[in-house]
Amino acid sequence: MKNKFWVLVLPSFLLSCGQTKTKVDYKEEVKTESLDSTTLSVDIVPFTSPDRQRLDVRGNVVKLVVHSADYYKTTSSYLEQEWKKESYVFDKKGKASPKERGDKESRNEKGQLVRVENVLPDWGITTCNTYKYNADGFVDSIISKNLGYSETSFEYDSNQNCISSKKKLVSEGTEEVSVVTYQILETDSIGNWTKRSAKMVVNSDGDEDIQETDMLEWREISYQK
Repeated sequence: MKNKFWVLVLPSFLLSCGQTKTKVDYKEEVKTESLDSTTLSVDIVPFTSPDRQRLDVRGNVVKLVVHSADYYKTTSSYLEQEWKKESYVFDKKGKASPKERGDKESRNEKGQLVRVENVLPDWGITTCNTYKYNADGFVDSIISKNLGYSETSFEYDSNQNCISSKKKLVSEGTEEVSVVTYQILETDSIGNWTKRSAKMVVNSDGDEDIQETDMLEWREISYQK
């Protein structure tokens, strides 16, 4: 059975403990054969906290670093154009910390993050992101309100692996829809994915051209010893 949810593709600073973005110029041969996500067991190790489940890491993870990159394909390799890095640290209770930039957050009785407000003084605005969860504890929707309004849906396979997302962004009277499909390339011994590919297709109002972008995401996961 597939579960669908709407989730915002948030600015990284709303969720990360640290982020960098830079230009690089090198070629890397990457594995392009995807794993069959339906054969990846979700019963190896359970999620041990709401924040770990929200960030899709099982087991007693103490640190998570997520790298994301835009690529264009050249023969059998990808040329990395730009990358960013997001870092998360978990305390003894499994809560992602620390918060940055004066974020105000609210949680429900289960300890799940349900609302985040972030003041951006340089922009003169306050962003507001609201989370809802499904019966299995996964994010069902995230709605973002700032300069515009965005709502994104995620689709999972029967093993709770995210296989696609669909984002609808409304800003200044125009609407943009982007669909991202994910393919798991590598996992660790716990069952957490460590590398996956992503293909994004964007369609905007009044724009006949459909933009396609190939991306690669990889994660460094540290566990409690």
